[in-house]
Amino acid sequence: MLTYLYTASATPLDLLLNNASYLAGWQIAAVASNLFPNPCHANDSFYANWAQIGFNAEILETVLCGRWGCDITNDYANQFAHFFKYISAIFTQQIIYVLENIESEFEFLCYNLDPRALANLTGTTDTRTAICGAIGLDNPQWTLPGNGQPPTCEFNYVVANGSALLAWEIIGGVTNASDIQNLCENFDSFSTLLLAAGLNPSAMEPVLCNQITESTLVPSLETQSAIATLSSIIFAIQLYNANQNDYWKEVICAGYKEDNFTNLSQDGMAAVGLDGVLVFPELAARCIADDVGT
Repeated sequence: MLTYLYTASATPLDLLLNNASYLAGWQIAAVASNLFPNPCHANDSFYANWAQIGFNAEILETVLCGRWGCDITNDYANQFAHFFKYISAIFTQQIIYVLENIESEFEFLCYNLDPRALANLTGTTDTRTAICGAIGLDNPQWTLPGNGQPPTCEFNYVVANGSALLAWEIIGGVTNASDIQNLCENFDSFSTLLLAAGLNPSAMEPVLCNQITESTLVPSLETQSAIATLSSIIFAIQLYNANQNDYWKEVICAGYKEDNFTNLSQDGMAAVGLDGVLVFPELAARCIADDVGT
């Protein structure tokens, strides 16, 4: 099975959480470093909090300590390069496990993932490059039919859910409700950083400013559940829109009318932290709307 970045992980979920921890670290450093003003000192309890909700605390500490004081306005290009690298790494890890029911899976993905769609959905074409490389096809040059562009509403939906996800991740590390309250009182200035980082302030403000309670700050089931839910929704949108042609959608939607997506592995989803109960309804709604699948 293909591995992608940070291969010291013992399990697929470890690998995914490592990449998710790098992504969260770079995003938090870009937009919310003022919530964690001294990330390099010993005994920072928020690292322990993040570990309790599944993140790799060592990775988060390494990134936040190394990026201290360097927000999105200081290092725009470098920040975005890292955002996209880890978003693509997460999607790569997920898709190769979720589609493992398909015979010759890597060949199928190599020939059918649309780089134009991937560039919109994950920021890079790294997923196709990695999968094609695994079967010896480096940098394939073919172009798939059609314009390859996911609908704008789908791209916006990914951004909104990704923004809400980051908000819950921030909550996972905050130890003092007053820090969030101060941020919310000055949300307009915070929004400037969020917009520069390609995030949706309107999706983050309700999470940060309406959900926060002292009980939420104790790494809670609510926080873990929100992260799992949003991660599953984001993956479903990316998966369905990774190619706009009917063949791809027929493969993804096969079996949905029997509530059994025959080409998708629920065990594979669980292996990389996804929940079929959340993924399948998102896919089914799209299969119905496009009138594809069986």
